[in-house]
Amino acid sequence: MMFTHYPSPVGIKLQPIVELKTGLVIGYEVLSHFSDAVDSESYFRQVPSNIVFSMFNHQLERVTNSSSDVHYFINLPVRDLSRSDLGELIQISPDKKVVVELQDPENLVGLTCAEQQTLVKNLNALHEQNIAVWLDDIEGSMLSVVRELNFRFDGIKIDKHEFWRSQSMPSVLNQLVKNCYQISPNVLIEGIETLQHREIAACSGASHLQGYLWPEMII
Repeated sequence: MMFTHYPSPVGIKLQPIVELKTGLVIGYEVLSHFSDAVDSESYFRQVPSNIVFSMFNHQLERVTNSSSDVHYFINLPVRDLSRSDLGELIQISPDKKVVVELQDPENLVGLTCAEQQTLVKNLNALHEQNIAVWLDDIEGSMLSVVRELNFRFDGIKIDKHEFWRSQSMPSVLNQLVKNCYQISPNVLIEGIETLQHREIAACSGASHLQGYLWPEMII
């Protein structure tokens, strides 16, 4: 699908993030909710930066006005996290419990040395403001590229398709989780849709879970 104009989201989806050891919802991933006519994956592959930052700041305003004590995980792509003017485009108060997610780790591969340096500088600047940074949708094949950044992510989310592929191979899944712990203290598995999924993920050693087993909210 090619877009000649970019429709605005009709709402915001909140997907629960569950801490495995307690079973409690400790946060929500914040996602744009579109009408059924919009292919969201195609949309975000094509959408320009100015719209991305507008949606980010709108989501930030909506969720940080909540009195809830949970964290809100908001996404930005590599392209925009690598901008030298990032600090002027987003303003996050450290007391609002916002987590920034790098949403497309596959695009780390195409960065120039200068872009990679700017990215890491921006991520470190977020850390200096006590803002956590997580890595979204990781697959095992990407971990070597992530290590090259020499940045300590606060959490890593294993992509749902990677989990579904490896769910019947415990040794493969366990090793992937172990490898993720080498570069982050928290490892989340996405794509948890059944109680069996939950049990498999729990046995892998992951710390957090996410998926349709826990109903999302639309605001």
